[in-house]
Amino acid sequence: MGQSPVVVFVHLGNTLPRYAKMNLQYFKKEFPNRIVWFISDSSDLLREIQTLGVNTYHFSLNTIDKDIYYKHLNHPARFREGFWFKTILRFNALANFQNDNNIPIIHLENDVWLSSDFPFDKFNLLAASIAYPLLNESQGIASVMYLKDSNASQKLIDLFREIVANDGTHTDMTLLGEVSRDKQINFEPLPTLPPENDTSPTHRLFSANFDLFNGCFDAAAYGVYFLGTDPRNSKGFSELYVRRIQHNLPTNIESINYVSHNATVEVQTANRSYNLFCIHNHSKNLQIWTEKREKFLGSRFENAKSSLDMSRKFYPKVFLSELSKYLFRRTIDFLKLFHLTSNRN
Repeated sequence: MGQSPVVVFVHLGNTLPRYAKMNLQYFKKEFPNRIVWFISDSSDLLREIQTLGVNTYHFSLNTIDKDIYYKHLNHPARFREGFWFKTILRFNALANFQNDNNIPIIHLENDVWLSSDFPFDKFNLLAASIAYPLLNESQGIASVMYLKDSNASQKLIDLFREIVANDGTHTDMTLLGEVSRDKQINFEPLPTLPPENDTSPTHRLFSANFDLFNGCFDAAAYGVYFLGTDPRNSKGFSELYVRRIQHNLPTNIESINYVSHNATVEVQTANRSYNLFCIHNHSKNLQIWTEKREKFLGSRFENAKSSLDMSRKFYPKVFLSELSKYLFRRTIDFLKLFHLTSNRN
């Protein structure tokens, strides 16, 4: 069966969001026997995380990779302090970690909540060297990503470099979509849908490996639908209960329940019931990592039954935070322009 994979979180930057730290604390509490690593390029942040009893690894980005991505990618570098670049460069961090520690890993995004029945030890049963869920046929998501060894992670970033050098419009999700279709990569998808009567190639793709895991993983569809979108993207508003054409969510869900006595999530469709091993919490709502989780998830799941239309939730703290950041950036831009104009005069 091989060595059990270790769990790895990555954050590039000097400030760790509150939800990410709470997720680490939740993980240590709920899975005390699991080896967990935290990777960052910030020494100060690593020292902070070490106080939680988490193993840490310092990532140093080489100038070659930085030049490749910052030269070719077309995304705004200032957006959330380099968000579009860091979401791709984190895979370099994973490759460096595996190069120094040639062990299988399960990478978790910082806003992904795990149920108590998360199947850590089944990943090594996959025939693939790389596995993650697909959002749709053209996009993958590393909400949960399995990398078997250093060879797998190195092939991943080598292909990323090649693709980005020829097309600067890519994001981490579209790159993962390209990887999933590349014959050089030994990839298998993690299941996001259960097997149903639909035997189309598309449905088979999203339900692949369901029988191995006996459940599903959330790429984004479950979390976005039931918990909401990221309020930072909509001036503090989060949208819930919207079926998005680019997301794969079962059309025949009859109920979804949080089972408090064993901290699991059970989904019931018209044809079967299955467990959902994780929820990708795009809304960043902190309650999912607290003792309020049962009430929070219960209300969101219950309200979905009676919701006939989109629901919106306003997060005032998020709105004020984003507003203050915007005003700060505009002030800095004004001062730079004023200084430049003054020098010319």
